[in-house]
Amino acid sequence: MSTNGSRDGFEDASRPALQWLSRQPRWLLLLAVLGALMAGLFLRNAVGGVILLMLAGFLSWLLALSWPVLSTGGRYLRLGTILLLAAVAGIRLVS
Repeated sequence: MSTNGSRDGFEDASRPALQWLSRQPRWLLLLAVLGALMAGLFLRNAVGGVILLMLAGFLSWLLALSWPVLSTGGRYLRLGTILLLAAVAGIRLVS
């Protein structure tokens, strides 16, 4: 764990949700993320944008938790994916 107090607080606050996620079948999380992605992409209105924005938020939370152990390439790949998802969500929200 990090020696940074705010990082420790973030990890401590995230622990119950992560423990709950770890008890679920792996395929369930994959299905939920893919379902949210497909719903957000197929709903061409603000509802689709909100779904994509929520998915981007969830993925950002996971990225923040895994940041210390990721390689530089892994960080940029995940960050790029989240930014792309947020951009598509923004387009959905304004159109």
